[in-house]
Amino acid sequence: MIQNREHALAIIARMEEIASREVPDFGSPEFPEQYDFIHSNEILAAALCTRRAGKSYAVGEKLFKKCFDHPGATVLYLALTRDSAKRIMWKDILPVIARRKGINVKSNISELTLTMDNGSVIKLAGADSDENEKEKFLGGKYAYCAIDEAGSFSTDLETLIYEYLEPAVADYDGCIDLIGTPTVFWQGFFCKVTEGDEKGWKVFKWNTSHNPFMKSWQKRLDILKERNPRVEETPGYQRMYLGRWVKDLDALIYKFSATMNTCYSLPETTVSGQVLGIDLGFNDATAYSLAQFYNGDPCLYFVHAYKKSGQIVEDVVKIIRDYQKLYKVTQIVIDNASKQVVETIRARFELWELVITAATKTDKMTYVEMMNSDFKMERIKLLHNDTKELAEEYSNLIKDPKSLIPKEHAACDNHLCDASLYAWRYARNYMETLPDLPPSVEDKLEMEALEELERQEIREKYELEEYTNPFFEGFSYG
Repeated sequence: MIQNREHALAIIARMEEIASREVPDFGSPEFPEQYDFIHSNEILAAALCTRRAGKSYAVGEKLFKKCFDHPGATVLYLALTRDSAKRIMWKDILPVIARRKGINVKSNISELTLTMDNGSVIKLAGADSDENEKEKFLGGKYAYCAIDEAGSFSTDLETLIYEYLEPAVADYDGCIDLIGTPTVFWQGFFCKVTEGDEKGWKVFKWNTSHNPFMKSWQKRLDILKERNPRVEETPGYQRMYLGRWVKDLDALIYKFSATMNTCYSLPETTVSGQVLGIDLGFNDATAYSLAQFYNGDPCLYFVHAYKKSGQIVEDVVKIIRDYQKLYKVTQIVIDNASKQVVETIRARFELWELVITAATKTDKMTYVEMMNSDFKMERIKLLHNDTKELAEEYSNLIKDPKSLIPKEHAACDNHLCDASLYAWRYARNYMETLPDLPPSVEDKLEMEALEELERQEIREKYELEEYTNPFFEGFSYG
């Protein structure tokens, strides 16, 4: 509140002083990759970088730049958690930039905010694990939003950006940036954006070798290569030192191989049995996977896979009836997470001679490893055209790198994988054996040659024994 004329004049003088200050230069022309990112005004942009490439420092400078561009506005920096936002920006980035550029700021560590003389505010927050923290900033409006550690988000980053943050920057015609390093989660939204598979995004890429202020970096790379001459071939090196997305097969939960475990037709023998596995969901998809096994064939064939979100009980019942009509399904194994739902479905089919079994969900990873043995032995086949979504899940479901025990990554779809695991556990394809086939012409010729060779060896052995036996001494063959 203005108290008197002198107070008002002091405020005006202060505002004129602030307005007359020169805006600092941000970014260094010596580092053009970083400079271009800092001065970018793209509505949607992403920076894919390696460790020590200067990406967080670039974000810090861009936060300050946007504060100068929009006096009185708020700019938002998001990391995985509030603690990681504080660790990355609060100590080593923002105060250093403010000191070097001569920017006056007031800090509030409890709110994780920096307030500038022109009224602009830099706000730090976590966006991946704390829903209460997320609610605090989603209702605001921002001139700029930077999302760091974007490759490690386990929540729906796409929804966060398109449904929450894009409207929040609209008042200022603001920008949203994604920043991060390639991770093992190669199927996430950040990977999709930085690989050019998402329209509307400007992508910046640079690695630590581009950073002119990391003078000792090449020496460290030389040490790594001396220690392991083939280190450049490893997924970790490709990700962390070259900034590339790499599909690490060792990180996969299932050992599905598109080459070994795909078929383009089914056996011509009769079907011995089939099992429909169902994994129930609502926000998550409800998934259906139909497995068949055939007379005299020890393989299990997944012949159809389908999933859809937002299904109620009536939808599930309808799809089960469709499977009955098309495939004559008589056995179903269903996720028992909601016993009431399962019993309701069972009641709908009690007169249909349909066996509905609640899936056993204990020791899941043990059974996954057993199923992986079947994948490696080529005893599981996916029918190509009708199981593409299942093959995609198998090819993208990875282990959680933060877990000490094998565990599925929370951000990966696994609904069809679970439905297929249920079906695999109850299938009896292993009781089938391959029929004896008549030998081919080549096999017959080989067998005859071996028999003749064996007879020749017996004759030679007999003649040798006859020649060396004393009983035959003095005997003439005349």
